[in-house]
Parts: sequence; C-alpha cells; structure tokens
Amino acid sequence: MPYTGASDPCKHLLNDTATSEQINQYSDQVRKGENPCHLPFCPLCHVIPDHFKRHDKRQRKFLVIVEQVAHVVIGLLTCWKCPGCSTCFTGYPSFALPYKRYTLPTICAFSRRYVENDSMTYRKLIQQNPIGSLQIGNAAEWQLDHSTIHHWISTLGQFDTITRKAQDLILQVRPSINGLPGPGGSDGCLPEIYQRKA
Repeated sequence: MPYTGASDPCKHLLNDTATSEQINQYSDQVRKGENPCHLPFCPLCHVIPDHFKRHDKRQRKFLVIVEQVAHVVIGLLTCWKCPGCSTCFTGYPSFALPYKRYTLPTICAFSRRYVENDSMTYRKLIQQNPIGSLQIGNAAEWQLDHSTIHHWISTLGQFDTITRKAQDLILQVRPSINGLPGPGGSDGCLPEIYQRKA
C-alpha cells in the first residue's frame, strides 16, 4: 500500500478522525450514566427526550485512522427508552453516525475532498489517500474501497439539516455558485430545486 509522505498536501485529510481517547472518554461517560440524551422527540408518540430513560448499553466498533491504517476501537452507546410507547432508540455521540464504522470527521473529510474538486473520482480519491486495515490478511484488499466514499456521500446527502447547513456554508464562501443567488442576491430565495419539499 502506498503511503503519503510527510509533506503531502493530502496528509491533513488522514488526520481528520475521532481519536481513540475521544471514543474511550465517551464510553466512560456511558458506563457511568453521565452522557445526556440528545435525541429528538419520539417519532411515534412525540414524548420529549427529557423524559427518556436509560435502557441499556451496547458495544459498537469504530474505525479510527492512525498513520493511514484503520484501527478498530470498541465504544459504548446508550439505548434510550421512551416512556410513552416503550420504543428504544440508540443515542450516538457527535463523532458517530448510524450504520457507519468510520467516524464522522473522517467521513466529512473524504466527502469534502471529493465534492470540492470537479475532476475527482471515488477511485482517484482512494488512490491519493489510501487507508489500510490490519484486520485483512491479503495485501490487495487492504485499501478502503472506492464505493465506500459513494455510500458516505449518499448518507450525508440524506440528512436534511446537514444539507441545509452545508448549502448555507457554501453560499457564505461562494455567494454565486452555479447561478445560485447569494445571501445578498436579487430576490433572496433559492431556485425551486433547492427548496425543501413540504
């Protein structure tokens, strides 16, 4: 597996990850029952999350990148129970996403790198920023698969609040990107394609 050099401009991309210490610190908070519930209202019965009760703890594997190698770190997550309908929900820390083993800073860094460069492809991104795994024995399979980047970008695109916030940040940096009116644009509203559907 080719490693990037110390002076490589892409090197900072490989440092954007939650650390083992952050995961262990959060796990300690879960163990002690000190982590707050940041869940939204219950989608079934609309009970406010302040009334949710700790139901259980569960283990979760996270992949943390250290020196271009993905290391497995086991963390704990809290399962919360709604007192209104007895439905259980898993609370995720700020560095994690449901169904994703890589941490959110890693996912965002790779996604940002792909989106910022029009000529970038998923395969090019992986070739420029290889990530290996100590868990896989075959050297040909050590590298992160290019389709993973596609899954990450698709996942991020599904989050309404993330999409809106990203759009706001883009418009702040480049007020007139692809013909979108900026904050000080003539009509101050976005084209129909960018408006949230009711």
